[in-house]
Amino acid sequence: MNYLRGLILPLIVALPLLAFAGTPSADEAITKARAYVGKERDINGLRSIHYLAHMEVRDSTGALVKTASGPMELILQKPDQQLVVRTLGQLRDTVGLDGLTGWQRTESVGEPKKGRTTILPRAQLRQTQANAFENLSFFRGLEQRGGRVEMRGETTIEGRPAIRIAFIHPGELVFLRSFDRETGRLLLSEGQDGERSREEGECVVQGIRFPKRVISTGRSVDGKMMVTTLFFDEIKVNEVFPPSTFAVPMVSPH
Repeated sequence: MNYLRGLILPLIVALPLLAFAGTPSADEAITKARAYVGKERDINGLRSIHYLAHMEVRDSTGALVKTASGPMELILQKPDQQLVVRTLGQLRDTVGLDGLTGWQRTESVGEPKKGRTTILPRAQLRQTQANAFENLSFFRGLEQRGGRVEMRGETTIEGRPAIRIAFIHPGELVFLRSFDRETGRLLLSEGQDGERSREEGECVVQGIRFPKRVISTGRSVDGKMMVTTLFFDEIKVNEVFPPSTFAVPMVSPH
């Protein structure tokens, strides 16, 4: 999740090994990645994902950064809606996406009416839109929103041969992902500013394979190295959320 970055989280597939006698095409690798995640009918039938999670942020010494750690809720709904809610102590931070509109609200848990809502600037809106698409698309369909995919060669990750593919969104936002050549499992994701994330564990929800946690490394705004682990406590799919869930909040004056 980019909040997680990647947040939150793309997933994966499997073709017969004969298809990989030579270097596979991007489409072959993506097909294999999607097959690892689940059957096409289950992936294509997915309309929403609802994550209940908690986040732990640790500094370079391994110490927990309590002011940046806490519960998180992430809701994604096709075609282009997303809501991320983080609670850090007495502060609640919410970022919403409703099609072409993105917004952020910061408020006190005890006094929510005293919060502040802002509209996301263009660059942050594009990043939020890209995050939502990545987490719902399972690697396919980027061309339909003006993006493209590019092969970036082969590599080895933790002793496993891997295929590297760049998912390039409008505005040249790039998600670089490395997939296990044999199984299609996502081994590593790399973001815009050197962030790197990997998935651990797995659980299957209505035929779709999800990770149990995502571990990301990157630098904070002040340049310090941080390790963020997002633990998924519960994952629900195909709930129906009303438009008001993602709309810019209307807050009554004091």
